[in-house]
Amino acid sequence: FKCESELLKLLDNYKGLLIALGAEKILDDNKLLTNIINNSLTYCDGIGAVYALKRKGIGSIKIPGAKLWISIVKEYHKTKTFYLLGGSEKIILETKKKLEMNYPDISILGYNNGYFDNEMEIIKKIEIKKPDIIFVALGTPKQEYFMNKSMKYHKAIYMGLGGSFDLYTGNAVKVPELWNKI
Repeated sequence: FKCESELLKLLDNYKGLLIALGAEKILDDNKLLTNIINNSLTYCDGIGAVYALKRKGIGSIKIPGAKLWISIVKEYHKTKTFYLLGGSEKIILETKKKLEMNYPDISILGYNNGYFDNEMEIIKKIEIKKPDIIFVALGTPKQEYFMNKSMKYHKAIYMGLGGSFDLYTGNAVKVPELWNKI
């Protein structure tokens, strides 16, 4: 993508996985993960991915996933419904509370921390609630595997977030802007 707004426009009618592409995923030789990535909408979350695409003659920009998910909330909080998954119980509750404070008209249909034993139980909750957008903060590759499986039961936009809930709630320190530029 050449800009974030181009990606946001695609999400109007998209149902599928939205995956951050970084060097660690490009270099991973995990066939299942590669297949999931190749069948998803991806964006460059790291500069390594931008450079790799550039070497292939494809222009792109870095779009940090930790910022993109908030842009998605800003764009769709009045028209789409959400489900939050990941982090500790404390983090998921803080994330939900902060989103509801910052976007009073947001519709969060459900949430669950990332510490669960029964994956199908969570997938069934999502299937019953039928949210439009599911944010999954379980870390790579667990979140990609979960999203891919859940998509078979409920079609929606699924976005992997890694540790973005921790950043959003102030429970993790952001990378200094100078480091991002380097």
